[in-house]
Amino acid sequence: MRELFWATAEKLDSSGAQHAIHEAEKHSNVNFSRNGVDLSFIWDPFLNSSTLQHSLEAHRSGNSSATSIMVIGGGLWHVGNLGDRYLQDYGDTIDKIMPFMNPGWPEEDRKPYTDTFTTGPNNDNLLILAPVQIPRYEDLKPERAASMTQQRIDPMNDYLRQLHLRQGAHVVWSWSRMVQQQPEVYQGDGLHVTNSVAAHQIDVVLNMRCNSQLSKLDPVYPMDNTCCNGYARPLWIQRLFLMLSLGFLPLLTCLAAKDPHGRAFLPSRKVMQALTTVALAASYCFYADRTQVFHKLHKHFSTKEFTLMSLAIVAIGVLSIRRSLHPLSSRGQHATTRKVDHPFLSRDQTDEWKGWMQFVILIYHYTGASKILGIYKIIRILVASYLFMTGFGHAAFFYRKSDYSLRRCAGVLIRINLLSCLLPYVMGTDYLFYYFAPLTSLWYLVIYLTMRFRHSSNTSVRFLVGKVLISALLMTAFVRMPGVLEAVFQWLKVTAKIRWNVTEWRFRTGLDLYIVYAGMLSAIAYIKISESDDVKSSIYFVRLRTLLTIAALPTLGFLWVALGSITGKSEYNSWVPYISFLPILSYVTLRNCSRHLRNYYSSIFAWLGRYSLETFTLQFHIWLAADTKGILSIGLHPWWSSLLLSVIFFWVSWHVGWATNVITSWIIDSSGGPEYGDQGVPRSDIDLPSHECPKAHPLPYRYRFMPSVILEDLRFRLAFVVTAMWILNLLYG
Repeated sequence: MRELFWATAEKLDSSGAQHAIHEAEKHSNVNFSRNGVDLSFIWDPFLNSSTLQHSLEAHRSGNSSATSIMVIGGGLWHVGNLGDRYLQDYGDTIDKIMPFMNPGWPEEDRKPYTDTFTTGPNNDNLLILAPVQIPRYEDLKPERAASMTQQRIDPMNDYLRQLHLRQGAHVVWSWSRMVQQQPEVYQGDGLHVTNSVAAHQIDVVLNMRCNSQLSKLDPVYPMDNTCCNGYARPLWIQRLFLMLSLGFLPLLTCLAAKDPHGRAFLPSRKVMQALTTVALAASYCFYADRTQVFHKLHKHFSTKEFTLMSLAIVAIGVLSIRRSLHPLSSRGQHATTRKVDHPFLSRDQTDEWKGWMQFVILIYHYTGASKILGIYKIIRILVASYLFMTGFGHAAFFYRKSDYSLRRCAGVLIRINLLSCLLPYVMGTDYLFYYFAPLTSLWYLVIYLTMRFRHSSNTSVRFLVGKVLISALLMTAFVRMPGVLEAVFQWLKVTAKIRWNVTEWRFRTGLDLYIVYAGMLSAIAYIKISESDDVKSSIYFVRLRTLLTIAALPTLGFLWVALGSITGKSEYNSWVPYISFLPILSYVTLRNCSRHLRNYYSSIFAWLGRYSLETFTLQFHIWLAADTKGILSIGLHPWWSSLLLSVIFFWVSWHVGWATNVITSWIIDSSGGPEYGDQGVPRSDIDLPSHECPKAHPLPYRYRFMPSVILEDLRFRLAFVVTAMWILNLLYG
């Protein structure tokens, strides 16, 4: 216990504590005060002194003299000095302490005070017992080794364990696990632990006391102050969701499976499976990151760990390289082995691009690499690359298809936002916390409005480019002009109790303010060149492509050197909106500069790219922990724990990706229609189906009991979803 006392003192004043250690007598009471914090060490090896008794009485009374944290430990002096009666005396001593910890003790019919291990009877202060210290027996001196044996010490800890299980005694068993089978944690006498271990042990106690108070003062996310502390009880909406997702929905899914003709007034079996899948995934997020079911670990950046994980991903990607299939086969038509030259930014290539970037971002978050400026610079470019593809893909789609229908727009937005709108209700976060979906949604709407305005004139390059430039100016004013975003967010707060952080959102949107427009202009340029006659045989085009390829490498080299001279995040962030298109266009140019590079891709990266939206969102809770501030663990060796949780994470993301696709299609067309896969970035090389305005469909039998106008008109279905979310916001807020 003395080592724990001095470890606490060193946290208050390291040099002062070292000076006090040399002056203090070994077997005596010690007091240490710094910055209004008073520490007291009571030398009472047999736990029977009047000083200890007075402290316990003050603790129970909760008056001004009560201690905030009281740690009681002993036992080894009983073993070494009391002979065969040591166990009886130790048990009697602990029995006298128990009433102060559990007012119902020793009445067996009284409920133990608490099992949550947070506070004492006055609901503020903490009284805990230390397990009997297990020494390193082979290092004990002979006179100690004769009495301090495992056969004599284990019964005392067994007695504490029985009190813990049956009477709610607060025993810090983690202290014993910290030193178990680790000889390096002991001092030379084999009895006392080292100073560093004592510091970690006292951290457990401080977290138990302080985190409970922090949770009361600031119960909102990120929930990163839950170490050694219990989580808050679930709110009514969380309890209701867990009841539905773990009981009601699986039951309805079984009924739907037994009723294939749909006469149980249920959606189809496929839709019920999708709804249950998403609900179970969200429940898994809750139990992983809002309960103590899983362990949570701190992030500690290690260059070796980051490098090994990156190299492993590169190796997997290289081993999965294969030739792209014929475009017809990817659309479900008859596959062909005929070699074809795939177009610029083909589907396989963009999926691969999203996939390897997602792997890098996952490793970046997992290892806590945000502290490393060089890695942070690269990640910022990768996030901008996603938005570049958003601008390129949607602009190309709107130009070629001219499909501005409500069905198409709603399908894209629901597919992007379904998971990010559900998790805030389940996890107690907010929509902007999962910032990628809000960013993509905002920019989709910007692209939609830009391309739709007088879309009959989009064939004019001059008009189209002019619209893009004007849109960029308007978005700059919207994001950066003081008061505009504040007014929008205030309106949301008043009408729907939505409390979003305007400063954080302005930062997120401002970082990549112009890269979407770079993607749009690239799409326009690509389409116009593709529409030209004999473009591949054109000498001008060949020269242009060669010139761009030659310029790409020097551009990347120049940017690497120039950006390397920037030594601060804020300075780098101020440059990113204006220069991020250069490395992105250089990469795109090099990736498409030859037939071999265009026609081969990594299938593993492409697979992950198709579910990058789900992996980006779900990582916050089922791969990372504490709302991205920590790492999830199951208590095994870090590498084994990481491997197992990673497999579960990717498996869940894969199934949620399928489920959100099915649910989106069901909402857009309840009678069954085309699925909305990968709506975040449509591809210009695939003829996506054009959806006209919603039309009435014959109602299946299962829906005929509902008003037909609700099911036949997409506008009513969307209004129902929005109204339900609005009501939940009012109740939840």
